[in-house]
Amino acid sequence: MEEDALRQRLTEANTHLSQMRDEEKRVLRQRQQELNNLKAENDKLRDRLEELRMLECRSYTEQNTLDSGGAQLSSTRYRTARDLVQRKQNECGMAESKLGLTERHWRELRRRREQLRREALNRAAAVKTAERHSREETTQTRHRLRTLEQYIEAELERLSGMAGRAKTLWASIDALLIAEANFEKPYRLYEKNLLDKRKEMSFVVEICNLVNEERLTKLHELEQLKATVDAGSAMYKRVMDELNESLKVSESQKKDHMDKVLQLQQSLREVRRDRSRIEQSVETFRGQIFRIEETQSTTSVVQSTLTGKESERLLEVGATAVNDTSEEGLPNFNDYEGIYEHLTQIVGSDNIEDVIGFLHNCNEMRFQLFSELNYLNEQIREIDQKRRKLTVVAPTESAPPDPARVKRVELQDRLNALKLETKTLQERSDDYDGLVNNLVGWVQFLFYALGCRLATLRERAGVEKVSVGTVCEALALIDQRLEEYLVVFAQKEHQTHKHQQNGSQSSFSLHNAELTRPQRSGSALTILHRTDLPKKEYNVVRNIVEGKALPRSNIPSKLEYEENTHESKENQILR
Repeated sequence: MEEDALRQRLTEANTHLSQMRDEEKRVLRQRQQELNNLKAENDKLRDRLEELRMLECRSYTEQNTLDSGGAQLSSTRYRTARDLVQRKQNECGMAESKLGLTERHWRELRRRREQLRREALNRAAAVKTAERHSREETTQTRHRLRTLEQYIEAELERLSGMAGRAKTLWASIDALLIAEANFEKPYRLYEKNLLDKRKEMSFVVEICNLVNEERLTKLHELEQLKATVDAGSAMYKRVMDELNESLKVSESQKKDHMDKVLQLQQSLREVRRDRSRIEQSVETFRGQIFRIEETQSTTSVVQSTLTGKESERLLEVGATAVNDTSEEGLPNFNDYEGIYEHLTQIVGSDNIEDVIGFLHNCNEMRFQLFSELNYLNEQIREIDQKRRKLTVVAPTESAPPDPARVKRVELQDRLNALKLETKTLQERSDDYDGLVNNLVGWVQFLFYALGCRLATLRERAGVEKVSVGTVCEALALIDQRLEEYLVVFAQKEHQTHKHQQNGSQSSFSLHNAELTRPQRSGSALTILHRTDLPKKEYNVVRNIVEGKALPRSNIPSKLEYEENTHESKENQILR
């Protein structure tokens, strides 16, 4: 539209130039006519002047002859003719000066006409060149804008896919929480049975302590009997019969006591065997519970990443593993441990807090990428507005014809403004290219930092390089890798909290057993009482997931993007 306006103004300038040429021709004709009239009058005055000169040059006789009739009249005529000649001479000088001015003005007009003609030709050539450059730059800018629109559309589709996957992940987390709530009842039942077993074990320990006390008492009595025998040996000769009698009695009592001691020792060994068997059964039962919890947690984590028939098959395998309570059905976590080791190698530290900080930094980088995309969207909207302003042509007002100098200055100003605006668009386009290259560099850094595989990128995009054409596939792989890291981290945290819960629950149960045990004097203290362990925490997985939610961005929704696209298409149709 700007080119049409320039063509229209060029046509007006040519029309005005032709009008100026016609006006110049008319003025030349008028001046030529005036010059001819002045020449005719000059000829008449020259003839009259000759006559007057002839009169002045007459002889004395001729003067007397002519003046004899009326000398006074002759003198008056002479003065009148002289004044007339003087006046005509003055008029002739003025006409000659005016003729010189007219000739100079005519030459100046002719020179200006040639200059205006050359300037018009140069301006037309410059306008055509600027129009061609502007058309080429406009075509390139439209191509780049179309490429950016396609890229943004692909990014929005990927974002909608990520939102769907996030919803699926939240649904799997809810299912995991429901499974945890269902598992809480049998866990409480097992805990109650274990508490009863520990109470029985504490009672057996108390019985052993009592038997030990009775044994000590019997040994003390035996020592007293030996002392009595030693004291009575001095009176052996005097009270031989009494000593024999007492010896027999003591031997019989000793035999009975030894039998009782043997019986007590045998019963003590049986009690110890029973205690060791009970402890072994408790440890076996604890290992079964731990394997069941580990199997169910692993099954829930795997179910969060699978759907359909694979999740049903894994549930059947997990149920078989729970029923068998053996280690053959447990999944292997070597892959996840390898991923965690690879992540620690990338971070350069084995501390889980450093790994979490690195993941947070990755999320911040991702937020920065989304912010850059939003900035690109805003810049694209501004370019659309500029394009609309350029396409809108202001109605030309019917103004009186201006001089050629004003028209030339106006056309030159508009041409400079068009060049400046084209240069600004080119600079913005270069800035956008640099920004896109910077974004590709950040995506490449995240791709290699997270350990994404180039084989997968080659299968999806056909090349093994992160570029502008493969940035969407690289972002998809980065998102998938981050989800795997989050799943592994949630599993590690879940196992850690489970171990802490088992330890705290054991200490809590033993503490309850110690409190419910009847207090007896001289009873042995249990060694299983632990007050340094923390209390049991509930809803650990939910707290972890809520505390480490997936990142969100401020990218416009799909509806807003469709509205913007529809508006841009309408503007293109109007153009």
